[in-house]
Amino acid sequence: MPTPHRTTHRAVQAVSILEVARALGLNTDNRRARCFQARNHTGGGDRTPSLVFFPDAGRYRCFGCGIFGDSIDLVRAIRGNTFPQAVAWLEALARSGPSRPTSSSTSGSASGRGQTALLVYQRLWQWSAVPTSTTPVGTYLLRRGLDPERAAALGAREILDPDRTWQGLQADCGADLLSASGLVSQRGNFLFAHHSLLFFYLDGDQPVFVQARALSATAAVKELRPGRVTCPLPFNRNVLTGSPAQVWVCEGCIDTLSAAQLGYAAVGIPGVHAFQADWFELFRNVARIQIVFDNDTAGRLAGAELRSQFRLRGLPADAFTFPHCKDVNDYLTSLPNGVAHVSVRP
Repeated sequence: MPTPHRTTHRAVQAVSILEVARALGLNTDNRRARCFQARNHTGGGDRTPSLVFFPDAGRYRCFGCGIFGDSIDLVRAIRGNTFPQAVAWLEALARSGPSRPTSSSTSGSASGRGQTALLVYQRLWQWSAVPTSTTPVGTYLLRRGLDPERAAALGAREILDPDRTWQGLQADCGADLLSASGLVSQRGNFLFAHHSLLFFYLDGDQPVFVQARALSATAAVKELRPGRVTCPLPFNRNVLTGSPAQVWVCEGCIDTLSAAQLGYAAVGIPGVHAFQADWFELFRNVARIQIVFDNDTAGRLAGAELRSQFRLRGLPADAFTFPHCKDVNDYLTSLPNGVAHVSVRP
């Protein structure tokens, strides 16, 4: 079942943000309305409608006072609801009217649990920070030969204060949504409390999945993924839009960032056996697919199998590994004098 292009919660998708605004009592004229926070405007009023709605994106912005957000933010601001209350209100609004068509893409399917998880991942994105050359995640990336700014553009983020982040998520989302998102550990704590490097899987600019990595080489578990939530898309899926000449399929996010650092369009899968059948169609317009898994027995076997699966579907795919290197990142860090001008053509 196809999902909307901007993959958000079904309650947010089902009702246009203009319909949400009207249901909340705003008098809309085309895509505009007087701001509901007019007291914050110069002179204490919104003389000309400054609140503008963007139905295609499902968002709003006031060009008078600067407030912005999506349907959930709008409900929270006007009704004073908590995050779960706003979701419930939108679900009730969606049920009260006829079914509404939504735009679709080949983003893959998502379960009800996965759709609920999206809300929490979006909040985690907001609570996380962009890594820089001076932050712990930024310095870790630099040690791996990766530019923090480039990594951030592809979805890398950082948890600077796990306790504050967890408290913020609890206040925003509540226990039920957090449990459904898979971010609660078996002991009832924040799953990523000791894994501060986050990799957000983006569809457009919307986070649809997240996994985390520990910075310490001695961590008992190097990477964590939310429990019971299916990954809906490859990491860095946005490079598959259009008709790219070549795309690398990498094992994991670090290798995907490494391929990008080398100048290649690349996507990542969270494990060699995690590629989903409905993802093949995402590669339909790619001229050349290179599967670049780890240079170990599991990686070589999985790469050969995935290559066969691509070819059975008429998609041009090859598999290779870097000789004398463990993986793409190992190759990246083995290069002399940095990687800024390196060009690789395996």
